[in-house]
Amino acid sequence: MALDPSMMPMMQQDPSMMPQPDGSEFPDFGMDTQGFPGEMETEPPSQEEAPAQEENNIGHMELEQMILHTNLAKKLRNKKDKNGNLILDVMARKVLDGIILDEQSRADWIKETEEAYKLALLIAEKKTYPWPDASNVKYPLIATAAMQFSARAYPALVPSDGSVVKARAIPNGINSMFLDSSTRIARHMSWQLMVKDNAWEVEMDKLLMTLSVIGSMFKKTYYNVIENKNCSYIIYPKDFIVDYHATSLSGAYRKTEVIRYLRNQIEEKVRNDEEFLNIDYGEPSSYEYDTEKLENADTAPSINEATPHIFYQCHTFYDLDEDGYEEPVVITIHKDTETVVNVTVRFTSEGISANPDGDIIRIEPVEYYTNFTFIENPIGSLYGIGFGKLLGPINAAADTLINMLIDGGTINNLQSGFLSKTLRLNMTNARFQPGEWKIVNATGEELKGGIYPLPTKEPSPVLLQLAQMLIQSGMQLASVAEIMTGKMPGQNTPAGTTQQAVEQSMAVFTAVYKRVYRGLGEEYRKLMYMNRLHPSLIMEEAQESGLDISPQDYALPPYSIIPGADPTGDSSTVKQQKFVWVMQNLMPLGRIDPGAVTQWGLEFMEIPNWQKMFVAQPPQQPPDPNMMKAQADVQATGAKMQMEQADRAQEREHKQALAALEYASRQEKLNQQREEFDMKRRDEFLKGRIDAVSRVNKARSDARERNMKSEANRQEMLAKFAENRAMHEQKMQQHKETKAVKERSNKKQGGK
Repeated sequence: MALDPSMMPMMQQDPSMMPQPDGSEFPDFGMDTQGFPGEMETEPPSQEEAPAQEENNIGHMELEQMILHTNLAKKLRNKKDKNGNLILDVMARKVLDGIILDEQSRADWIKETEEAYKLALLIAEKKTYPWPDASNVKYPLIATAAMQFSARAYPALVPSDGSVVKARAIPNGINSMFLDSSTRIARHMSWQLMVKDNAWEVEMDKLLMTLSVIGSMFKKTYYNVIENKNCSYIIYPKDFIVDYHATSLSGAYRKTEVIRYLRNQIEEKVRNDEEFLNIDYGEPSSYEYDTEKLENADTAPSINEATPHIFYQCHTFYDLDEDGYEEPVVITIHKDTETVVNVTVRFTSEGISANPDGDIIRIEPVEYYTNFTFIENPIGSLYGIGFGKLLGPINAAADTLINMLIDGGTINNLQSGFLSKTLRLNMTNARFQPGEWKIVNATGEELKGGIYPLPTKEPSPVLLQLAQMLIQSGMQLASVAEIMTGKMPGQNTPAGTTQQAVEQSMAVFTAVYKRVYRGLGEEYRKLMYMNRLHPSLIMEEAQESGLDISPQDYALPPYSIIPGADPTGDSSTVKQQKFVWVMQNLMPLGRIDPGAVTQWGLEFMEIPNWQKMFVAQPPQQPPDPNMMKAQADVQATGAKMQMEQADRAQEREHKQALAALEYASRQEKLNQQREEFDMKRRDEFLKGRIDAVSRVNKARSDARERNMKSEANRQEMLAKFAENRAMHEQKMQQHKETKAVKERSNKKQGGK
């Protein structure tokens, strides 16, 4: 079934913001008036059980029929599942258990946030150490950084002329109707936010201040049926429960908003076609008291008619038709009774995707919330980082040092010590007033000997230096330079240096501006989507505002509009410098429309009602025939001159071509000669290298030959020497033998 988009459940603060069709718009689903049953049986029912199972089965209900219901809880009331448990009780238990898990996951972050609030608000608790009412000064480091950011972000992100939405610049060639429609949309949405919803600007101011402290803020965009307008309001993180480890809002399984209603507001919703189920809500059993304020109170405030009831509105998923696929739903639970009081779907017929067989493939949920981030979390969590996280430890350390200095000065100025019992003094009157003299029954020597003051020292200057260092470090981390707080630089400081210091100090702020700019873009796309779903609202506001806007304009895609804020966060001085540079450097070129430049300058300088100042160019008068003839003659003469100039230019080009050819020929010849000369030199060089190598080789061969001859001669001489020596030894041996023979012969002759 095709669904009129205007009949979808609108973005809303609570289920009361739903459109309220009459009963004729709801088809008969074939069910009793009690509502939907629980989960289907896993086993096939018997024939006796079949009728009952058919009665308790909601699987046959079409998704588009669910969209028409303002409170599906009326259909689910008193229905039980196969285990005999009430379906709404099972739903409530599942949602509440999930909320507890989400709260536990972000417990540390909430604790850090509370400490950041205390430091930013300069809340000084009463101290009892080292003595009662000791010094507990809070240095405004975080408060200064937050105020500096808010003071610069607010005028940069919320233009003073009210143009918070503007048309996106489109390239040339796109149909002008696109630009005209987007311009009308931008004017209409700006009027909605700044005029009709007079709380939007106030909410934006609160968002920027709180965002800088805790790092994350959330906004809910919805259609207010009662007031007949689209609204966006901020949600503080303590009232918006999301799993800390979720990387994005769209990817979070649960997004739970804590809503507070008075008893009379609940009664209104019950009487409004049971937008809330008619149950016994009882009296509120709890209230989030400010513990800091209660510390000084004698008694806690009592629960009375001004105490609100607390509800959990959880944007999650639940299998309503029991097909195994969880549909995007909004489940509202009363905290004290843990009872589901409202169930609505958060999808449209356009978001349902099915295959050719009719099976559901995907259901695109409608997102109500927008996340604004100061600094992205390094671990990927959707909860950002603010000055409270960055400067909290430094601020706390500086506070400790400052209080130590004050306490040290107090001890040193208000001396104390010991008094001897021998002194006859009135102890009830021991304190002195300035200029007072007391009479005692003791001599000066007795007083001098009976009074012993405690030894104390003046506050250490090291503590003061350390405190100053921490404060300076914190200001550098927060990019809060002295010049950014209004302190003038030195007298001899050049203007360029001052401007560079300001730009460097604005670097961190500019990055944050772009993140907030991104969040504003998401918020405006949600607002544009709701306007498209409410054509009657657009027609009423067109008459109320006098703007030229129609429902057909909102057929454009969401990217056709962008925030009117300046994402760079340039100051008025910087904008003026840019305008002057464009006028001085680009205008003389004649390529820029002076009227467009003037309009641009008036817009970004936020001149009020600049349209009244802007003078359009007067219409052109019909030309004079004589002037036209003279212009034609001039044009003919100019054409002839242009032809002659073209002939001369062609002749010059021909000569230049010939000269280029001659030059190329000469260059080619020179290159050829250079190559021949290089080859000749290369041949001569190679020949010289070959001759040198030949000479070296011949010298080496001659040397080897001489060495061989010398060795042969030496061997020959050694051989002759050995031969001579052998012959000498032989002769000597023969001589000895001859001599021995002679001696033996002589001895024989003598004996005879």
